[in-house]
Amino acid sequence: MYLLLKPYLDILRPSHWIKNILIFVPAFFAQKIHLVFKEPALIYTFLSFSLAASIIYIVNDWFDVQEDRMHPLKLNRPLAARMISEINLLFFLVVLSIALIILLWLSNNSTPVLIYLGLNVAYTLRLKHIAIIDITSISIGFVLRIVAGAIAEGVLLTHWLITITFLLAMCLALGKRRSELIFSMANSKPIRKSLTGYNLEFINLALILLWGCTLVFYLMYCMSQEVAARMGTNKIYLTAFFVIIGIIRFFQIITVEQDLRSPMEVLMSDRFLQIVLLCCLTTFYLLIY
Repeated sequence: MYLLLKPYLDILRPSHWIKNILIFVPAFFAQKIHLVFKEPALIYTFLSFSLAASIIYIVNDWFDVQEDRMHPLKLNRPLAARMISEINLLFFLVVLSIALIILLWLSNNSTPVLIYLGLNVAYTLRLKHIAIIDITSISIGFVLRIVAGAIAEGVLLTHWLITITFLLAMCLALGKRRSELIFSMANSKPIRKSLTGYNLEFINLALILLWGCTLVFYLMYCMSQEVAARMGTNKIYLTAFFVIIGIIRFFQIITVEQDLRSPMEVLMSDRFLQIVLLCCLTTFYLLIY
């Protein structure tokens, strides 16, 4: 039974649902994270985004199936490997769509998810082929997650959180393009059309600029009197040490270790980054709760 269901589970890419933890961030900073299980709107919103993301992944795989079959890594994806028939896939999509509609009704927070779906359909059909526009579209998707989280919990979404989230997402998306570009250069074949608009020098310079802007904005956030008054502490700057260490570690991974995995895959496996992230979140929790 597991072997029969595994292709359907794999095509959902549940490991990528970790990105949707961003939905809980506004509640965390608004000191309302303890209300998550008392008020299930956030849970429903998280599940809605996760299901919406999975539907987009499936649609994307459907459109790219021929290209994936020529890709050394993606050829093992369920559709590319012909583990799921098109008829079964269509039925699966209908079931997922019905489940998503139910979740959107339960969450009463459909607008950000529908915008996310529309944006990603456009991304699948066209935007992912245009350099810079592709990573911008991905970054807007991350911002939509925190917008959805703020609406679900009824908390104020600050310009700090929007800006830092967008910048961080741009860094991660560009980091993924860097890995893909190096892989393409090694195999003398671009694995996506948008890579023709990038080269290694441009990406390296852009990453330095974006990480620098992210750090500057984060430090401004830490030093803001407005934030200190809202959080009830002027010691938020203590978390900046972990942010700086995390950024340095990221650059070490991509330059010294030449790790070509996506930033999300790196985060899921690198103990150093995980410990730094845990220390940062723990410090935040101790300061504001």
